[in-house]
Amino acid sequence: MEFVEEKNPGITRKIVGGNKTMASIFFDVFKPEIDEHDHQRDLNNLFEFVQDGGMSLEFAARRSNMTQEEFRAEMVRNGYREPQLV
Repeated sequence: MEFVEEKNPGITRKIVGGNKTMASIFFDVFKPEIDEHDHQRDLNNLFEFVQDGGMSLEFAARRSNMTQEEFRAEMVRNGYREPQLV
């Protein structure tokens, strides 16, 4: 394998092992941050559903792979009202 200088900057880069588009490189570099952002967004949605009474704490905790106590603590840490355990 060899490293080849990019011929058309901004469109395609030659990388060791083949071509990659700039979008693909961006995704490779920022994927962990994107995944964390998506996870936090999903948690915030669950927090809102529980706070508004549209979803039980038990169900939301299961969906987020947490115990009820962990989910409840995470809700409070993120600024949501503390739900009452039943």
